[in-house]
Amino acid sequence: MIDNKLKVCALGALYGGEKPKYFKECLNSIERQTIKIPIVLVIDGEISYELEKVLDQYKDLNIRIIRNPLNEGLSKALQLALDKISNEFEYAIRFDSDDINENNRFEVVRDYLNKNNVDLLSSHMNEIDENGKKFSERLVPIGAKKIKKKLPYRNPFNHPASAYRISSVIEVGGYKEMSFFEDWYLWVRMINAGFQIHNID
Repeated sequence: MIDNKLKVCALGALYGGEKPKYFKECLNSIERQTIKIPIVLVIDGEISYELEKVLDQYKDLNIRIIRNPLNEGLSKALQLALDKISNEFEYAIRFDSDDINENNRFEVVRDYLNKNNVDLLSSHMNEIDENGKKFSERLVPIGAKKIKKKLPYRNPFNHPASAYRISSVIEVGGYKEMSFFEDWYLWVRMINAGFQIHNID
């Protein structure tokens, strides 16, 4: 039986260099989700008038905005958000501001989290060009053994497709500065701490 009372939010990050067109497509995909969950968006530094205008167009989503006055990078922005929402939500479903989410993504992830004791979860994802044409698939290994086998050589999780138990992330020290590898470094620490890791096929 699905417990729909699980405290899950969607957590995104936005910075000034994002293209308004991509951000709008992202919010469109969130608006089309088959379930509605709270949306939290951390804004890293100042953003353009055009991006602020896009945000205004999606007031119906009731996005909770957390602003970091300084542009300090993704890891610090996400950690700021986690510190602020850790007492309200158990899980965060990650998305980036240029992601187009499958319409049922939040529902599939929410239901999986309800049925399984998992601290970190990710899935396959496609990479698309500026015209929306797929040019690659980023497939993840399925099963803890395959995940751990791949971990030393390549990131076995897709960060934009991840979801995690917020308390578990904070317990291992959260996001730390490590250029280009912040998420990988976080996953390694979570696995070493013995947390449950899964990938959805």
